[in-house]
Order: sequence, then C-alpha cells, then structure tokens
Amino acid sequence: MKTLCIEGWRFLSHSYSIVNQWQLLSLMKRKDLALYHRDLPFYMPQWTATRGLFSADDEGKIAALTPASEQTR
Repeated sequence: MKTLCIEGWRFLSHSYSIVNQWQLLSLMKRKDLALYHRDLPFYMPQWTATRGLFSADDEGKIAALTPASEQTR
C-alpha cells in the first residue's frame, strides 16, 4: 500500500480548496492508498471555513480524513 499526504485547504470557497476537495474525494476511492491530509493556514486572515459547497456526505468524508503527522512527511 502506498501512503499519500495531501497538503492544502479544505472547506474554503476558493478554487484551490475546491479542486483539493475533489481530488481528495477521488483519491479516497482507491484501495491501494493510505490517504492523509495536512491543512495549510488560510492565506488571508479574514478567510473563514465555508461548509455547504459539497454534499453533507462528501463533506463528512473529507472532514474524516486522517490528519497528517510528522511520520507522513
């Protein structure tokens, strides 16, 4: 099994975040990957997390991803 750590934004109405979330949903379907996610700080301090861009089921899957640790660097 391969280990993959994705770094990026989640739950933000920014194109980078939306693309990241679509990629995560796609990669979660693979059985040969151990998938982890490391959230990056938002670029602008006034940015806030936004829910409702994806279905509740998909957002739940994205939120449930195992956080990356130092071992997954």
